Amino acid sequence: MAKRRTSDGKLFSPWAAIDAADGFCRLSSQFTEALPEDREMTANAAQDFGALTASATNLILAVELYLKAVLIGAELPVPWTHDLVELFKSLPENWRTGIEARYNARAGGTPDVTSSLRLYVRLAKPVEGIEAIRNPVDQSLPSLLERNRSAFITWRYIHEGMSRDKVEVYEYEFRRLKLICELLREQLVASLPSK
Repeated sequence: MAKRRTSDGKLFSPWAAIDAADGFCRLSSQFTEALPEDREMTANAAQDFGALTASATNLILAVELYLKAVLIGAELPVPWTHDLVELFKSLPENWRTGIEARYNARAGGTPDVTSSLRLYVRLAKPVEGIEAIRNPVDQSLPSLLERNRSAFITWRYIHEGMSRDKVEVYEYEFRRLKLICELLREQLVASLPSK
């Protein structure tokens, strides 16, 4: 696959991808940083379903763009996909092992606070319920990426997944996804030449 180029033939800039990812991450944080770390979280989240959906969509897109910035910076082909697992597997081996080791070190030290929101929604009643949870599932980086591999499409089109008869369940693992963004950004800034 050929390297992606701009309309004037220049290679894409990893810094442009980082700047865009930073912006999406900041937009996402406007919602998540306002959430308390206790039971009140569910009431606050339920009050603004639109902001919750926008936050999730923007945070997943930020993860995607940081991953693509690594590939652009390494002058590797950038897959035309939103699939976080495929993008992570496309990273150079040293990046994958380094990010995973740093993720495990930082995630292991994360205080036991609510790590995600689980939404129960259906078309007849857009916010059936929101539950703040301490996610008991495997929190390893590969498992987290697998659970969120197509989350950008899921959250962006959440309205299409709703049914009048069936309750759909969505999970927003905002704390762990934000950690991935922070780790990728830190490593990118340390490894790329200045803007």
